[in-house]
Amino acid sequence: LLLAERVTDVILCGAVTSVCIDSTGRAAHERGFRVHQLSDCSCGRTQLEQEQFCKEVFPLYSEVSTTDAVISKVLAAMPRSHVAAQLHSDVAAMQPSAFLQADVAGADVFARTAVIMIGYQKDYFDPNGKLHAVIEASASAVLANTLKLFTALEATSTIFIETPILFTKDYRELIEPSGILKVIKDVQAFQAGEAGAETIPEVQALGSRVLQIPGKRGLNAFTGTCLADLLLAERVTDVILCGAVTSVCIDSTGRAAHERGFRVHQL
Repeated sequence: LLLAERVTDVILCGAVTSVCIDSTGRAAHERGFRVHQLSDCSCGRTQLEQEQFCKEVFPLYSEVSTTDAVISKVLAAMPRSHVAAQLHSDVAAMQPSAFLQADVAGADVFARTAVIMIGYQKDYFDPNGKLHAVIEASASAVLANTLKLFTALEATSTIFIETPILFTKDYRELIEPSGILKVIKDVQAFQAGEAGAETIPEVQALGSRVLQIPGKRGLNAFTGTCLADLLLAERVTDVILCGAVTSVCIDSTGRAAHERGFRVHQL
């Protein structure tokens, strides 16, 4: 519907801030819409949660505004006399978008497991990386635990998958980037062919046991990649997420995995 109506901007309101509002906002961002979150028109489970999401999470992919401010902006861009009375689309005739769902019914927890490794690249984990400061406080411990996980599960049927994020030198994949993607472009991080985009040596050393899936250009490792197809083909029931950054790619990928029916385990 939004594509048929040539929508450019979406404004989100309602409940609950940390659940449906955030998930829908991330999905809209992945699909190329400009996202506007209203700090005074969405319901958090607590005031602390509301403030945290509006100050720390939503700005990663959207513009945070108030009801009055967004009304002013919309009316300035689209005066009332120009508002169409009718949609061009027949909503009733449209089919809902659907994901193929993982088959976990009756399966034991961890019956078929995939570890999805996100962001193990030099621009994050190398001390000289352009975005190392973002994860500096936890990088060493996360890497140590990642290697512990690999060593413990290497001899099992667990699938290990790495999903690096890569951009061309002119970042033509990013159209009007916002939040963390704007930061990535501004500092020229994760450029294909540059050292910062390379997988860190510690993960490279794990060899062919770790599958690398290309195509990630945003927050969600499922978007633009064959990750979902691979997990479904391998009859995966459970996914374990690790890497960087917790509030960005880890959260977006976890929500997407949950929507597709996988049991999700965040480390």
